[in-house]
Amino acid sequence: MNKIAKFKKIIVFAFILLGSQVFGQTNIGVDERFELVGIALRLTGRDPFVHSNPDNYVANIDNYFSKYKDHELIKYLSQMLGSRSVIDIGLGVGLAADIDITSKGIVSTNRWISFVNYEEYGVQKDEWDLSETEYKECVRLLNKFYKDTKFHQFFLSNKSFYDSIEREFQKLVNQIDTAWFQDVFGQPYKMDNIWLVPANGIHNFAILRKDVAGNKYKVTSNYFSLTIK
Repeated sequence: MNKIAKFKKIIVFAFILLGSQVFGQTNIGVDERFELVGIALRLTGRDPFVHSNPDNYVANIDNYFSKYKDHELIKYLSQMLGSRSVIDIGLGVGLAADIDITSKGIVSTNRWISFVNYEEYGVQKDEWDLSETEYKECVRLLNKFYKDTKFHQFFLSNKSFYDSIEREFQKLVNQIDTAWFQDVFGQPYKMDNIWLVPANGIHNFAILRKDVAGNKYKVTSNYFSLTIK
């Protein structure tokens, strides 16, 4: 971690925009849920889940978690992915968005309902979405993986790195001029929450969710380059 602090690094990783009307005040940060699921998928060795960044952080991940590649969760994810004719690269963020980390461990939020126009993508629902059985098993095994690996300990050990990318991204956000939005649309601009996900690598994706009231939300991801000095 010291190398990241001392030397200039070009970091390319995903960031996720979450609708601010769901999550309230804009938040910029690295979310433990997304790192947890992203790292678990990385351990399957399946493309496109292995393109994490930067090299120092990748080394930290691999050094810490390499002994858990045969964990029940990783075996289950590998089997589940291998049985699909289509791998949805939004799987990781979709699963992460649908869970919470509590004092009792990983739990389902029951906050969202997935909705996708499957015909638009030329796939069947069971090829794309997790079934209810798969989802429940993923949550159960994520909870076991979280506890067995002492994941929170890993997350805290990389806090200085997470803090550095949060600060640098905040500088970019501070340069955005939104004053014109009030004049054009008659209301101030409300920026979406931004979660930075170094474990997710360079892939873009989007997932669609709606809440129990039927309100629809979109979670999108893009990647960008960030220079850390």
